[in-house]
Order: sequence, then structure tokens, then C-alpha cells
Amino acid sequence: MRNGIRSTIWTSMAVVLAISVPKEAHPQVGAFGAAAALGAQGESAHAGSPVFTEHGRVLDRGRTSFSAVGGLTTGSIALQGGGTEGWDFFQLLLSGFLAPVDDLTVGAILSTVNNISFETAEGSSGIGDLSLYGKYRLGGRAGTDLAAVAQLVLPTGETGFGREGLAIAGGLAVSRQLDDASLHASGTLAIPTDDADGDPFVTLSAAGVFGLNDRIGLSAEGALQIGDDTFFSAGPAVRLRASDNVFVDGGVLFPLVTPDSPADSDVAFFVGVNVGG
Repeated sequence: MRNGIRSTIWTSMAVVLAISVPKEAHPQVGAFGAAAALGAQGESAHAGSPVFTEHGRVLDRGRTSFSAVGGLTTGSIALQGGGTEGWDFFQLLLSGFLAPVDDLTVGAILSTVNNISFETAEGSSGIGDLSLYGKYRLGGRAGTDLAAVAQLVLPTGETGFGREGLAIAGGLAVSRQLDDASLHASGTLAIPTDDADGDPFVTLSAAGVFGLNDRIGLSAEGALQIGDDTFFSAGPAVRLRASDNVFVDGGVLFPLVTPDSPADSDVAFFVGVNVGG
């Protein structure tokens, strides 16, 4: 019974944190952190890309970006015999990205800490999967970037915190830069290679980012996942430019559309630090 509960919880949390790779894995935040090294290129750089959804921008050649992101998701689960039990899930993601040539960003995202806790039952913890990431800028007019995005998920996670087999994802992302603001959209198809990890599904995301001043940017972001089930999550985020190459990000996500299941996620909070070079 507990394994079935956990499987449902992983699915819910993956959507709450706007995952851009297969949902049964863990709540990875896709390319979170890839925008940090864009920062030194303008006073409104904090308004140049979203915080937790995909975008079409890439790093300049020779630049790097590193991030640490912590997320906490809370919810409840229906118990046999009636009543509910609260749960919370904490995850720490570490990521690194670089631009070895023009128009290309590559990197990796590792779910280093995963911990689930229940009110009255024993929880568990373990390491998650490793994702390899790539984005290539296909072109675009001045102020517009169109990019192809690919991701490969390696089943490195412990039981209950990772996939049974490899998973691949690919799609397109576009970004449009305005004066002190930007608009973004993406579409991704994810394909598990092991039947135990579920069926293929599509993730669509959109975001609007607005610079309040020369250091603070606000965004409204959302992601829709379409497959065996349909999920939609959205919420606000903030990006603080601490220095030319250091950003502090935070946000809240709410599950607005979820399928009927014994486990419900209420809200997800996250905070991250991004350092570019």
C-alpha cells in the first residue's frame, strides 16, 4: 500500500514543480539555473528569462552557470478507513551548465537529496536521477530566440526516488525580449523507455517576466502536462540580482488541475541560488 501511495505522490509533486522530463521520476525543475550567467549582459538581465519554466535563451560561448535549488511540497493523502494524513517532500537539486561553442548550452542536473515525511508514518530519503541537458539556438530575429531542447534522464536514483529505465525528452522553446520584460513558451515530448515508468506525455509551458527595477524581476509562470492524466500548475516567482553574476530566486507553485487520486498536493515552495561565470 505504501509503495502505491508514494507512486501517486511522486506524480503529483512532479507536476507541482513544473517538471520538464518524465513525471514518474521526481520533481526535477528542468533547466533551473541555466539563465544565471546571462546576467552580466545588461541592467535588466533578471527580466530576461523565467525562473522555473523552459525558455529559448542560451549562454554566450565560454560562459558557465551553476545553481543549488531547494524545494518543499506539502499535501495530504486519503487513508483507508477514512481520514487523511499530511505529508511533505523536500528536494535539493544541483546543476551546472556551460556553452562550449556558439548557440549551444549543455549541462547536468542531479537530485542530490530527496526526503518524504508523513505525519504518523515513517518517511524515507534517497538520491534521485541524473539528467543530461542540451539546448541549441536555431535562430530568430533581433530580440527573439528559438531553440531546440533535449534531455536524457539516467536511472541513477534509489528505489522510490528514480526511474526504472532511461527517459528521453525533446522539444522547442521560444523567448521574446521586450523593454524590461520578456515572454516565453515551450513544448516538450517526453518518452520513457521502460513500461514501469509510464507512457509518453507532452509538457507545455508559458511565462511572462517583468523587471520592477534594476535588481528585482517578477514572473508569472505555468506548465500543462498532457498524457494519461492532465496536470496544470502555475504561480509567481521572483529573481533578485545580488550582483552581476549572482541571482537569488524564489517562488510558489499551485496545482490548479490534477486527476482524481488518493494523494493531493497543496502548494510547493522553492528557493535557489544561481552563480554565472
